[in-house]
Amino acid sequence: MYMFFYDAKHKQKLPYWDRFPCMIPLEHREGQILGVNLHYIAPRHRILLLDELFRRTNNEDFDDTTRFRVFYDMIKAVSRLKYAKPCLKWYISSRIQSRVTEVPTEYWEIVALMPAALWEGAHANHVYAKSRRNF
Repeated sequence: MYMFFYDAKHKQKLPYWDRFPCMIPLEHREGQILGVNLHYIAPRHRILLLDELFRRTNNEDFDDTTRFRVFYDMIKAVSRLKYAKPCLKWYISSRIQSRVTEVPTEYWEIVALMPAALWEGAHANHVYAKSRRNF
C-alpha cells in the first residue's frame, strides 16, 4: 500500500478525484500504475476488500516478496472482489506530486480506516454512494 499526493491529468473532466490516494498497486506499465485506491469505498467495505486481497497472496510472509495474485480481469469477474471495482484507477507516475510513502503491511487496516482522502469535486459520502452502485 502506498500513499502520495497526486494531480490528476484530466481533472477538469472528472466529476471528482482523490488528491491523496491510498493505493495498492496491481500492474505497472510504462509510466503508469494500475492500483486499487481504497478511498473510493466506505471504510467498512475497505476492510472486507483487504480481507479478500490477503487471501490472494503468493505467500503468508507479508514481506518484500509477497505479491497479490489479483489482476484487472479477475476483479471484474470475481464477485468476492466486487468492492475493488470502483477503486481501480490508473495513475501516471509523472503526475505524482510528492514522495511515495509505503505503508507497512501491519498498518494497512489502520490506515485503510483513516479519513485521509482529499476529494476534489465531491464529498466522501457522495463518492461512496456512487461507488456502491458499481459493486
